[in-house]
Formats: sequence, C-alpha cells, structure tokens
Amino acid sequence: MIFAHKSFASVAAVLFCNLAWSQTQDCRSVLNGVLGNADKIQITVSALHINGALGSAEGVLGKTIPGDAAGAYRLSGQLAEYFSDRLKNGHPGDPSTADKLQIEVPPTPNFQVRFTLLSWGNVTYTLIPTCDYDMMYGFGGPPGHVRDVFYTVKFLPAP
Repeated sequence: MIFAHKSFASVAAVLFCNLAWSQTQDCRSVLNGVLGNADKIQITVSALHINGALGSAEGVLGKTIPGDAAGAYRLSGQLAEYFSDRLKNGHPGDPSTADKLQIEVPPTPNFQVRFTLLSWGNVTYTLIPTCDYDMMYGFGGPPGHVRDVFYTVKFLPAP
C-alpha cells in the first residue's frame, strides 16, 4: 500500500497547493533552477488515470544539446512505470508488469513534457504543465483523450 499512498499523496498535495495558495511559475525556469550546470536530473512522476489506477515512475533524465538550437537542451530517459491495479501477492506495483516509459523534455518554446509508452506501441502523451511551488502538473493523454491522465512531475538534482 505504500505505492498507492505515495502516488495519491503527490496528487493530493498538488491539488491542495493549487487551490489554497496558487503561485504559478514559469516551468522552464523551474527546471533550469533545479538542473543548473548538471548534465542529468532526477524525475518523479505520478499519474492518476481515468480508470482510477495510479501510476508511479522515478529515474534520471540525461541532458543533450541539440545541434540546431543555440543554448537549448533536451532531457530524456527511460523509466519503469508501476501501477496500483497490477498486483503481486496482493501488493500493488508488480515489477513484472511495469511499463517502459520514455520521458522527454524537448527544447520547444512552449514548455512540455512528452511521455511515450514503449510497452504500448509507442503511444505518446504530451503534457503542457502548470507549475506551482516547483511542482509541475496537468492533464495529458493520447490524441483525442488529452484529459485521460492527471500527471504530477517533480524534478530534483540528480544524486
């Protein structure tokens, strides 16, 4: 149950902060502040799906410099995403059923985070988040279902 409580706590904290003390920030500035001069960053993602399942992924994204964008950078990496509705011995988050998740933060003018579900035919979700209190959140989903998943994304300095 720790898995479900951790994901739910992240979603609840974002909703509470947004409703109580909204302090909208520029998402690129939030990311730049955490990344600094490092070449990688730690990411924690929580996802509340329309079917009620909670998803959770943690890992590291690496920084690359695209050749065509002066001063811009791209972050990307692959993580395992665990789900509350996939049980093993009665516990959520069965590692043998985790999805492979590609996460990318491209150097686009409008800040966005792209999630590609590698274990589901490379379906891509794009999140154009709101940022409050150094936390990113918003709805995402595949084309035609852009409000199917509520994401929270937290970037931290990489260990």
